[in-house]
Amino acid sequence: MLKNGKRTPPHIFARQRLLDRISSLSAKGVNRLPPERELCDEFGVSLNTVKKAIRQLIIEGRIVSVLRRGHFIRAVAAETNIGIVIGEGSVSTFLQEPDVMSAILDVLARRNCLVRIIQLREPKAAPHVFSQYKIDGCIWYMPHTSLYLAISKIMKNCSVPIVVPIMTYKPAEAAKLPRNHFTNDFTAVGRVRAEYLLKRGHRNIVYCASNSTGTYEGFAAALGKAGVVQNPGWNIPKIEDIPERLSRILESGEVTAIISDGGRTRLEAVFRVLDGHPWGGKGELLVDFIGGGFAELRGKYPKVKVSAVNFYPHQEIGTAAAEAIADAVKEGRPIQSAKFASQVRSPDWMPYRERLPVTM
Repeated sequence: MLKNGKRTPPHIFARQRLLDRISSLSAKGVNRLPPERELCDEFGVSLNTVKKAIRQLIIEGRIVSVLRRGHFIRAVAAETNIGIVIGEGSVSTFLQEPDVMSAILDVLARRNCLVRIIQLREPKAAPHVFSQYKIDGCIWYMPHTSLYLAISKIMKNCSVPIVVPIMTYKPAEAAKLPRNHFTNDFTAVGRVRAEYLLKRGHRNIVYCASNSTGTYEGFAAALGKAGVVQNPGWNIPKIEDIPERLSRILESGEVTAIISDGGRTRLEAVFRVLDGHPWGGKGELLVDFIGGGFAELRGKYPKVKVSAVNFYPHQEIGTAAAEAIADAVKEGRPIQSAKFASQVRSPDWMPYRERLPVTM
């Protein structure tokens, strides 16, 4: 790789070739780069060299990388400047619910949007920050419930359209939600769980989860509608009570189904009780999907039969929020609020996908 008699560093050479490739693809209306290994063969350089060149172009804002989808060309002339507010100065907010964030970035990359990550210690500073960075639209990512009222005031008085993807367990908080929000309806989640088991003929259900959440309210309401009265002693809200209480309840021989809420520690406590227990071959176990932890627990306790999983559509929440803000900015469409519940599926419906950090 010689230029004017001097050797060009491989990553500089690869960067220039990438820029040439971007120009040729853009002229054809293509915005997705070929796979990295294909670029290695085309440029005659190593994989690490191509990765280094791509990282440089991501920093320069010429490419955006989307988890599990690849690298996309940013159409600078037509880009929309979307801000993602990730909290009151805490980067940890960015790591909450990575499936939601991945879905948001996926949509914005395909819409050729320039994404800016914004940290705000005070919500009231938002209008000034949006003006300073020329933000066309904003996604207020997973705000704490204490900020709902402040964000709602900002949304009413700010000229920039704002959407808020929210996941909340408390039905009472619904009244505080901003106008343009996308939320998981946990009361409906409980109803989905109960209706699934009721349709399968179950009436004696043990509930290994908190009984002070919207999810439980939905579960209890569905049972009541069907004329089923659950034994209050069959609610086990505390994880530390599961080993003794669940074992004792199963000895009655009356239990036909168990619901276990999400969280690895709680789920493992249930699995430990059922591992090798004779009930395991008779009843049905409905659990929350918890990603890699679920797959690991199934491998650790192979004798425990999981009948179904309750899946929260995190990706749909992120997708809806990103599409709404992109449409609002580009076409002036009003932003519609949306609620999502859940779906009950086979435990093998979706293999575990690694939750890797999102590359910006």
